[in-house]
Amino acid sequence: MPDVPTSLSRVDIGKVVSTLSGIQNISTIEQLNAQKGNLIQALTDLKTHVTDQDNEINDLSQQVSASQSTLVGLKAKSDSLEQQVFSQQATIDRLNAKLAAAAAAPAPADATALANSFRKVVDQIQSAARLQSASGPATTIKSMDIEVKGLVSVQSDGSTGLVLPSLTSVIDGSQLSTLRVSYAAVPGTGSAPPPVVSSVTANKGPGAGGTSVVIAGSGFTGAGAVLFGSSPAASFSVVSDTQITAVSPSGSGVVDVVVITTAGGGSTTTPADHFTYIPAPTVTGINPSNGPAAGGTQVTVTGVGFTGATAATFGPTVGQRLNAVSDTQIVVLSPAGSPGAVDIVITTPGGTSNTSPADQFTYNPPPPTVTGVTPKGGLLGGGTSVTVTGTNFSGATAVTFGKNASPKFEVGSDTQLVAVSPKGSALGVVDIIVTTPSGNSAASQADQFSYLATPPPVPPAPVADKPKRPARRRPRTGE
Repeated sequence: MPDVPTSLSRVDIGKVVSTLSGIQNISTIEQLNAQKGNLIQALTDLKTHVTDQDNEINDLSQQVSASQSTLVGLKAKSDSLEQQVFSQQATIDRLNAKLAAAAAAPAPADATALANSFRKVVDQIQSAARLQSASGPATTIKSMDIEVKGLVSVQSDGSTGLVLPSLTSVIDGSQLSTLRVSYAAVPGTGSAPPPVVSSVTANKGPGAGGTSVVIAGSGFTGAGAVLFGSSPAASFSVVSDTQITAVSPSGSGVVDVVVITTAGGGSTTTPADHFTYIPAPTVTGINPSNGPAAGGTQVTVTGVGFTGATAATFGPTVGQRLNAVSDTQIVVLSPAGSPGAVDIVITTPGGTSNTSPADQFTYNPPPPTVTGVTPKGGLLGGGTSVTVTGTNFSGATAVTFGKNASPKFEVGSDTQLVAVSPKGSALGVVDIIVTTPSGNSAASQADQFSYLATPPPVPPAPVADKPKRPARRRPRTGE
């Protein structure tokens, strides 16, 4: 920043101030006229001084503006330097990352590893070529050269071959030779007729796979693959030139079963080689969703994929009288079970349904039993509070006195409830029946209640036994 200059005024301002200060000492016209020239000069000098000060202020303002411009330039340079530093740091970070990656990278593969990698590549090429050739003549893979190192072996007939090292081989790398392999025309050259699939048994199975299939036809000798659609069989075995056994992989819909041989390529697809994947059933609802533990509840199961259903299990137990009404509905009787919820699982040729809350069936506890009522009678007009004892009262929905329902009852526990007797139809004895979701209690002598014209006699209160007086001891002779 430029230095601030000192005052450049052309006037002795001290002299001017002194001259102007003398005005206060002038008291006459003569003194004024005598000092008039000096006063005029002082005013002129003062004006000159003010002009000089204005010029100085203007110069300072220009210098301040120049300094501000300089500061702006320096700030721009600082920002540019910061951006360069950031960019350089990013470059350094990338270089450090590359160095770290290089340090963590595995060591270069040795000859053995390269040989095994070559084997894998050849296997992949061969499998791909067979898949591409499955529906037509052999497919030629375009120019594909592979280099591999191995040991040169001289055969008994004078020919030479390349022996690839194995994982356990101990080989001097200097003894390895290089072989360039051109891979094409896999599989076969079409010198043999393609295989023919004439039938597939069994030709249906679940989408999860696992169906054992017998494939009949011709030209199966040397088969290298069996495809279900585009998926290889889970396993297969060539029984003879006319028969192959295979296990289906997972899949869906209708697919062709194709046999591939090295010499003949893939079999031509026809309806005779079709295999149908059957979807697994799905349960979306059941009605009713509960029943007695004794079984025998007719349950309607809804969902999809029920065609050919072979079983409907309630938990671990198979249901009775299965009737597959349609692909979306099954009717079955519940077997006996234990109280609690179980899943209803449907089995078809497509597999078994997955469990969900929609398929749950609840076994209710056994029906209630009544073992006693107190009191055993009341007025025909009703209103008697009766305590009923027994078992399985939880969830009771009704208490009836003969044919008439109690207007009010309260379940105290699984073994006791209190019910108010309704108005009776006639004088006499009726059964008190307790109803729960599991059914009604069976009538018995223990549940009988008598409707009376007059209140039943109140049984006498038990009389407490009087305490016996202790027997008086008779004095013995001589006492």
